[in-house]
Amino acid sequence: MRVTRGLETTLPSIDRAVAVGGFDGVHIGHQFLIRRTCDEAASRGLEAAVFTFEPVPQEVFSSSNGRGMRLTVEEEQLELLAKLCVQHVVVADFDEQFRRMSAEEFARDILVGHLQTKLLIAAEEHTLGHNAEADVNAIRALGDKYGFSVLLLPRLRMDDVRVSSTSVREYLWNGHAKEPAALLARHYSLRGTVVAGHSTGRVLGFPTVNLEVAPNKLIPGAAVYAGLADGPALREQIGPAGVPCPAAINIGPQPTFGRTKGMIEAHIIGGRSATEKPLDLVGTTVELSLVCRLRFIERFADVEALRSQIGADVEAVRSIFEGGRRGSYGTDNT
Repeated sequence: MRVTRGLETTLPSIDRAVAVGGFDGVHIGHQFLIRRTCDEAASRGLEAAVFTFEPVPQEVFSSSNGRGMRLTVEEEQLELLAKLCVQHVVVADFDEQFRRMSAEEFARDILVGHLQTKLLIAAEEHTLGHNAEADVNAIRALGDKYGFSVLLLPRLRMDDVRVSSTSVREYLWNGHAKEPAALLARHYSLRGTVVAGHSTGRVLGFPTVNLEVAPNKLIPGAAVYAGLADGPALREQIGPAGVPCPAAINIGPQPTFGRTKGMIEAHIIGGRSATEKPLDLVGTTVELSLVCRLRFIERFADVEALRSQIGADVEAVRSIFEGGRRGSYGTDNT
């Protein structure tokens, strides 16, 4: 897959079928649209291309200034697109000049002038231009004017929920893991650098890795989750056969210790026996995938009560993944 960043580079002269959008999360709706783009491109002798933006529009227009909005940061998004059938991804700077571009300018200068678009594929509610000025009828008219066809695809729904990045975000912010996985066709994951923590987990007998992720990455609601841990250093220290490892993942504050700052920490299960050298992961990259929620965060009366609950959480994770080998990962607890 070729990736071109910015609009300054002249692209190879080839006609294209183009899907346009933010594609944050690359959820099943995005996957459906992109695969259809590839199919149409193959049947018409076109290059299958995706035109997207950085940052994604939700970051720019969010009341939180984009902090914690991204389901997939740029690196993750491109990795997921590369696993599909896309031949070329063009990433435009979503700056003030680009945002003020009219629909006609976008059709003339970007779709036709830059991308050589012969077929535009989009969701049926797609809009173009500053302030979403062009609806689907106007987009079709622009296609007629500038020589490209428009294929509109229906929005997918799952269990009466519209498949969208917004739906995935809402589920995650509310501490769900199973529902986002269904919409994404994969477990939601947090990838980052392992940093030194307070060593509280080690004192309690359950050492953790503490993860620092990109500031614009969405952090799910505060809860304890069953999940999986993976990463190059984990594979090197444990061996590829033992990775990904089951993990009890705590996201949020530590109220029993009076700590209100949210943290991402995971106790990796089954990585090393008590007689082996502990894992050395500080400074390395680890990815935590959330499988299901075990419980919400709570304040315990004392450290012993917390220790007992963590032990129960770890056993719950073991049980879930033993069941997973029989084909079931359980469900989020309510």
